[in-house]
Amino acid sequence: MLVTLGCVGAACGGATNRGAFVPPSPSTAASSNPSPVTTAPPCTPAGTTLRISANVTPPGGQFGGQSYDKDCLAAPADIAFKIEFDNKDSEKHNVSIYTNIGASTALFKGKIISGPEKITYNVNALPPGTYYFHCDVHPNHMNGTFVVSE
Repeated sequence: MLVTLGCVGAACGGATNRGAFVPPSPSTAASSNPSPVTTAPPCTPAGTTLRISANVTPPGGQFGGQSYDKDCLAAPADIAFKIEFDNKDSEKHNVSIYTNIGASTALFKGKIISGPEKITYNVNALPPGTYYFHCDVHPNHMNGTFVVSE
């Protein structure tokens, strides 16, 4: 029993299949003047008309083949904008914007359309932030980040 615990302890202690854990050398340790870490948004606004398409679901791809052509959309902060949605698929799709991935609060819910069809959604201005968008019919397969920034 003691040997087993010793092995578990070694595994949890940082050992890898390649060898024992090696602490960082002084040259790789944090310096007294660390540079700030900044993360660029995954996409940035490029006007007030956003474009996104629902791709054609491949034959036999029902229940998992649905997808958008983008996984990030961006709009300018505090300005109303449009989403030109091109449903190239024969299935029903839409674009909706939520405060988070849990989709607990909708900021915008686009009309669900059967394709192939195009629709332009008029969206009210949103405050700066990083939000989430998805297709309300296929939220697990068709989704992405929605960035609103200055």
